[in-house]
Amino acid sequence: MLRDMTTPPDPQFRPPHPDDADALLALRQACAAADGHDPFSASDQLPTRDELADQLRAAAPERYPLLTFQNQVIAYGRIADWTEADGTRVWLHCGWVSPAWRGKGVGTTLLRELESRIRRLAAAGGDGRWEFAANASSTEPEATRLLLDHGYHVAYTVIELRLDWSAFEALPGRSFWPAGFTTRSATPDDTPAIARSIDAAYRHEYAGDRYREVMDVAAYAAELCGAPYDLSLLQVAWAGDEVAGQVIPLIEHGWAEIYEVSVPPAYRRRGLARALLTRALAELRRRGMAEVRIGTVLEFPTQAVALYRSLGFQPVKTFPRYRKPTDVA
Repeated sequence: MLRDMTTPPDPQFRPPHPDDADALLALRQACAAADGHDPFSASDQLPTRDELADQLRAAAPERYPLLTFQNQVIAYGRIADWTEADGTRVWLHCGWVSPAWRGKGVGTTLLRELESRIRRLAAAGGDGRWEFAANASSTEPEATRLLLDHGYHVAYTVIELRLDWSAFEALPGRSFWPAGFTTRSATPDDTPAIARSIDAAYRHEYAGDRYREVMDVAAYAAELCGAPYDLSLLQVAWAGDEVAGQVIPLIEHGWAEIYEVSVPPAYRRRGLARALLTRALAELRRRGMAEVRIGTVLEFPTQAVALYRSLGFQPVKTFPRYRKPTDVA
């Protein structure tokens, strides 16, 4: 049957253009307002116009589809990939649908388009074992339902917590430091040892290396020497010449994130993580940080969330990480 010429055309996919930044920013702001965006969340950051413009300039068209209707962007998606420590190639797709267009099949259309593009990209790259990945937070019920309805399952869950300063400051014994360890101000020469310690700490957190990303230790050591890191904030414990644990706070945009808390297995169960984190929080208090966030994976065997709660952190939001095997339609 011929289309009635008075009927508007269906939404269409097109490649991104460098001048789409304003449209994408407006779409992301509308999504943030509808989806319970938390401006202090390290896992829920809203991009700036400049960041979106940079993305568009560098975008590979196949990895950045825009869905338009009557020349207006109503949804868009992005695709990224990496290989995990167990050899699995992971293809992550993220998508945003204008709230005004939700409940009309647009999310399903975007999801299917992203999956179709990923299948082509994976085939072209000769990927062996690979899977789809997607994210949806606990305040995004529509996105969660869409993923579950299309065969995705929760692989693991990131939880974010906020510090209650009054609870922290009421804790007894905040000056405790475990015997057998020393601490000193971190220098650029220390960063390779710190990076090796972090890498060692995560090697056994994921069973069979499932979901663990491979760390480039040398590259991470170099990163620690530049922005947004501040070596004067790092809290590092030493056992002789070896790093026994570290806490890495970040301060950006007037609030703080505890970006890293890790202790290699050989030095655990001695109170080291608690002591280092307590020192880091005391320094953030001294610098006037009213807002402090921390995140961890709920399924980690170290049960770090229990430590954080004991220091005054309270859960704010969860961010389930979804996966889907390639043989699920």
